[in-house]
Amino acid sequence: EKQTLLRSRFVFGKKEMKRSLANSVNKSIFKDIDLNEIQIKMSEMREKMVLSIDTKKRDRNYIDVKHERGGIIDVEFIVQFLKFKYGSTYPELLNPNTQVTIRKCGKLKILDKDETRILIHLYIFLRRVENGIKLFTNLNISDFECNERNCYMLGTYLGFIGKEKNIIAFFHSHLRNVIDRVNCLYKEYFNA
Repeated sequence: EKQTLLRSRFVFGKKEMKRSLANSVNKSIFKDIDLNEIQIKMSEMREKMVLSIDTKKRDRNYIDVKHERGGIIDVEFIVQFLKFKYGSTYPELLNPNTQVTIRKCGKLKILDKDETRILIHLYIFLRRVENGIKLFTNLNISDFECNERNCYMLGTYLGFIGKEKNIIAFFHSHLRNVIDRVNCLYKEYFNA
């Protein structure tokens, strides 16, 4: 419930009304907050999401850059946890934009320069892959098979052409490295 409230936005009414509603919601989010409980509940929710991925696709050459371990949702969960941890002290972190929040965490020294740079780089790369999948393959994110044709098309879109003779292997390897790094960061925050 608190995680849903944390992600809420107010898109109607006058600025004063939106500010007043946001303040009320924020008070309710941070009232009697137990970070350990939040961490456990978020971790449990994430585990359910991972387990819901089609097992046939998990066993084949599919990459779900949004839902699988190390995907976009892991970055979003890390950022949401940082909002829970520091949002009552720094209300400017309660921005619904993940990338903006990461940058604000860097400016506030919640994340150091390297963590900020790495998290932004990984998030942007995964989002570009997600957008490329939608744009060029006309597939749902979870239906993207990392075959030769798809990887070549996506690798070219992302600018991997000319960087390696075998664009497909290079793109696939880079994508796997990004997913592995995000997964490691997620484990640091959620003791998984």
